[in-house]
Amino acid sequence: MEALLQSLIEVECPSIAVVGDGDGRFLVELLKSEQDFKIDYIDCSPGMLRVAQKRAAHDSRVIWRCEKFERGSQKSYDAIVCHFVLDGFGCEHRMSFVGAISASLNPNGILLVSDFDSRAHRKAAALVVCMQWFFHAFAGVPFVEFSKPDEILIEHEMTKIGENEWWKGAIFSQIWKM
Repeated sequence: MEALLQSLIEVECPSIAVVGDGDGRFLVELLKSEQDFKIDYIDCSPGMLRVAQKRAAHDSRVIWRCEKFERGSQKSYDAIVCHFVLDGFGCEHRMSFVGAISASLNPNGILLVSDFDSRAHRKAAALVVCMQWFFHAFAGVPFVEFSKPDEILIEHEMTKIGENEWWKGAIFSQIWKM
C-alpha cells in the first residue's frame, strides 16, 4: 500500500481502478489516505460489491461498477489494483486480461498485484486448492494452475519496481510500472 501511495503522491487527483477486491478491505485502507483519489471499484459479483459498499460507507471518491474488467476500460488510470484476481484465469485468458490492464493504464501507470503462488511449497498448493474450491463453488471461478505473473507482465512492457512475500512465498504482492 505504501509503495502505491508513494508512486501516486506527485499525481494530482490520481485515478485508480480497484479490480476484484471482493469485500473491500483494500479499498477501506486506501480511503484512509489523505489523497484526493478518483476510484472506480470494479467487481463482477453483485454480492461482493454490496459487502464492499457497506464496509467503505459512502465515500464520494468511489464509483461502484458491477462488471467484468476482462476487456479493459473505456477510461485510463494512473493505477490499477488487482488482489487475488489473476489466479481466476487460465493462461490464455490471463494473458488477455493483463493486456486489458496494460491498455487501461496511463503512461507510467502503476499496477499493484497480489496473489498466491501454489509452487512455493506443499502447504501453499493445498491452500490454493482450498481457495479455488471456495471460489469455484461461490463464484464459478475455474480451477487453474497459477504462479507469479512476471513473464506475462514483462511481455506487456511493464517493469517490476517492488515485491513482498509472506508465508514463505505462498502469498505475494508486486508493484509494476508501465
